[in-house]
Amino acid sequence: MGDYERREHHKALLRYKSDHLFEIVAGERTEIEKYYTDDVVMELPHLNVKSQGLDNQVKAVQSVPHNFKHYRLKYIAFHDCTDPDKIIYEAEADAVFRHSGQPYLQRYINIVEFRDGKICHNIEYMNMNLLSGFPPSESAQRLAK
Repeated sequence: MGDYERREHHKALLRYKSDHLFEIVAGERTEIEKYYTDDVVMELPHLNVKSQGLDNQVKAVQSVPHNFKHYRLKYIAFHDCTDPDKIIYEAEADAVFRHSGQPYLQRYINIVEFRDGKICHNIEYMNMNLLSGFPPSESAQRLAK
């Protein structure tokens, strides 16, 4: 597979994971695991969070349906990097909070690295002001990490 095909494969994986997130989470744990390496790293620099390992990533993914009635990403732009296993993307959340029924109008910038067709490193930037819509206990947990 050439560089172009690899990039397109990674983009397709990200789109599919977002479009089918609730189905993936409803399935077996292995449905989530197939998107991530065992040593996956997730960073949220504005929250001072750095999560390492597949167990932590699975828990994070499984938490989405607990917080949202609906959640998917609307990709605005993919930015290819010189390395075909690294992608920068901009996206908006198409999501509704479970506890309040209010829309979650987040915008993200992510830097994602792949290894062997799986996500191995993800750095996510977001609008911190919009996190105030999470229930107080959830916000406190997010900020404490």
